[in-house]
Amino acid sequence: MKKLTTEQIEKAVNWWACVVQSPKFDNGDESSTGGTGFVLATMAADNCKPTQSQIDDFKKYLRVALKNAETLPYRGLFCDYHPEPPLSEAAEKSGISEMNFPWKTRMWFRDEKVVVSYGYRAELVEI
Repeated sequence: MKKLTTEQIEKAVNWWACVVQSPKFDNGDESSTGGTGFVLATMAADNCKPTQSQIDDFKKYLRVALKNAETLPYRGLFCDYHPEPPLSEAAEKSGISEMNFPWKTRMWFRDEKVVVSYGYRAELVEI
């Protein structure tokens, strides 16, 4: 695997640091059960909002993990209902709750680009 560029790393780190402060909980369930899940997840995330110090630490740990990454699962960063490594590891080290991560979100590193699908079946967007 080709190493990520500094620009890719910074885009990824800054995007995730922004998103964990106000995550989107989109799992594609438009039923009342899905709505209840959304409300409960939002309330839980609101009750454990990360501090600026935690965000700074998260960025530092994720940046190091991405700089040192020899492999990333499927060349990306993923969060289904909980973040996968290295997101989960950076969150744990910085004290950020897994409740602050968006559902059904995928980030891929393609060539020199960073693309994100933010939510259930969301369109891929280059950041």
